[in-house]
Amino acid sequence: ALVDDPVYADILAPGGDRIVALRRFLTVYLRSTPPSRLAVDLVRDDAGALLGAAVWERSEVGRDSALLAQIPYAVRFLVALGPRGVLRAYRVQRALERFRPLEPHWYLMTCGVRTDAQGAGIGGDLLRHRLRLLDEEGAAAYLESTTSDDRRLFDALGFVPGAKIQGL
Repeated sequence: ALVDDPVYADILAPGGDRIVALRRFLTVYLRSTPPSRLAVDLVRDDAGALLGAAVWERSEVGRDSALLAQIPYAVRFLVALGPRGVLRAYRVQRALERFRPLEPHWYLMTCGVRTDAQGAGIGGDLLRHRLRLLDEEGAAAYLESTTSDDRRLFDALGFVPGAKIQGL
């Protein structure tokens, strides 16, 4: 679902099996984030096959970077992305963090829907579910948008556009 996303496409090495590389990267990223800071929402079909997922990361103190928590996972990131990919991922992460809110919030780290299930409203359902819970607890939400389709959905969900992030 995410292999052609502009941000992920930038950190994945050209050639090779980009789906495997993305799966490895996301697995390491999720394992490097303390479980108390994660919320993962899934949608499955009737047979139990995964259709979509949304991963949210809680930020408690300003722009608290996940980088320190990721240091013990450096070798795993190298295996997943290669040296150039790790450097690109670090550069992208640092650039995006400059725009994150200073107040505590939940950050939509990623949301994807299996290609053959896209267009059925699954992404919107995933986001509405978590946003409803965040509204109930009075928590803020933040995300970055990488495509015009994403932006239309996020606008419809009530997100307010912020600064344009360019040159990643």
